[in-house]
Amino acid sequence: VGDYGPMMVNPKYIGNGLQYQMLKVLDKYLLDNNYLYACSTVHPENIFSISNLLKDDFHFVSEKTFTRGVRNVYVKKIG
Repeated sequence: VGDYGPMMVNPKYIGNGLQYQMLKVLDKYLLDNNYLYACSTVHPENIFSISNLLKDDFHFVSEKTFTRGVRNVYVKKIG
Protein backbone atom coordinates (compact mmCIF):
# COMPACT_ATOMS: atom_id res chain seq x y z
CA VAL A 1 0.00 0.00 0.00
CA GLY A 2 1.34 3.41 -0.97
CA ASP A 3 0.39 6.31 1.28
CA TYR A 4 -0.08 9.62 -0.51
CA GLY A 5 1.02 12.01 2.22
CA PRO A 6 0.30 15.71 2.51
CA MET A 7 0.44 17.65 -0.75
CA MET A 8 0.58 21.36 -0.25
CA VAL A 9 0.39 23.88 -3.05
CA ASN A 10 1.62 27.45 -2.72
CA PRO A 11 -1.51 29.64 -2.63
CA LYS A 12 -0.21 31.54 -5.70
CA TYR A 13 -0.54 28.34 -7.76
CA ILE A 14 -3.85 26.91 -6.49
CA GLY A 15 -6.18 26.15 -9.37
CA ASN A 16 -3.46 25.11 -11.80
CA GLY A 17 -4.00 21.35 -11.37
CA LEU A 18 -0.71 20.75 -9.56
CA GLN A 19 -2.14 18.41 -6.92
CA TYR A 20 -3.84 16.28 -9.56
CA GLN A 21 -0.59 16.17 -11.56
CA MET A 22 1.23 14.91 -8.46
CA LEU A 23 -1.42 12.23 -7.94
CA LYS A 24 -0.78 10.98 -11.48
CA VAL A 25 3.01 10.89 -10.87
CA LEU A 26 2.48 8.92 -7.65
CA ASP A 27 0.06 6.55 -9.41
CA LYS A 28 2.72 5.79 -12.04
CA TYR A 29 5.38 5.22 -9.37
CA LEU A 30 3.16 2.74 -7.50
CA LEU A 31 2.17 0.96 -10.71
CA ASP A 32 5.82 0.69 -11.84
CA ASN A 33 6.79 -0.71 -8.41
CA ASN A 34 4.02 -3.33 -8.14
CA TYR A 35 1.95 -1.72 -5.39
CA LEU A 36 -1.64 -2.92 -5.22
CA TYR A 37 -3.36 -0.06 -3.37
CA ALA A 38 -2.97 3.62 -2.57
CA CYS A 39 -4.45 5.46 0.39
CA SER A 40 -4.71 9.08 1.43
CA THR A 41 -6.34 11.14 4.14
CA VAL A 42 -7.81 14.60 3.84
CA HIS A 43 -9.69 16.99 6.09
CA PRO A 44 -13.44 16.56 5.46
CA GLU A 45 -13.83 20.27 4.60
CA ASN A 46 -11.03 20.31 2.01
CA ILE A 47 -13.32 20.07 -1.01
CA PHE A 48 -10.56 20.72 -3.54
CA SER A 49 -8.40 17.80 -2.36
CA ILE A 50 -11.44 15.55 -2.07
CA SER A 51 -12.42 16.46 -5.62
CA ASN A 52 -8.92 15.61 -6.89
CA LEU A 53 -8.91 12.24 -5.09
CA LEU A 54 -12.33 11.31 -6.46
CA LYS A 55 -11.24 12.40 -9.95
CA ASP A 56 -8.23 10.06 -9.53
CA ASP A 57 -10.53 7.08 -8.73
CA PHE A 58 -10.09 7.07 -4.94
CA HIS A 59 -13.08 5.93 -2.90
CA PHE A 60 -14.14 7.18 0.52
CA VAL A 61 -13.69 4.44 3.14
CA SER A 62 -14.24 6.05 6.53
CA GLU A 63 -13.65 9.02 8.81
CA LYS A 64 -10.89 8.73 11.40
CA THR A 65 -9.62 10.99 14.17
CA PHE A 66 -5.84 11.30 14.23
CA THR A 67 -3.68 13.43 16.55
CA ARG A 68 -3.86 16.23 13.95
CA GLY A 69 -7.65 16.01 13.79
CA VAL A 70 -10.45 14.41 11.82
CA ARG A 71 -9.61 13.07 8.37
CA ASN A 72 -11.51 11.25 5.64
CA VAL A 73 -9.74 8.08 4.50
CA TYR A 74 -9.65 7.30 0.78
CA VAL A 75 -8.34 4.16 -0.96
CA LYS A 76 -7.93 3.04 -4.55
CA LYS A 77 -6.73 -0.06 -6.37
CA ILE A 78 -3.64 0.51 -8.49
CA GLY A 79 -3.63 -0.81 -12.05
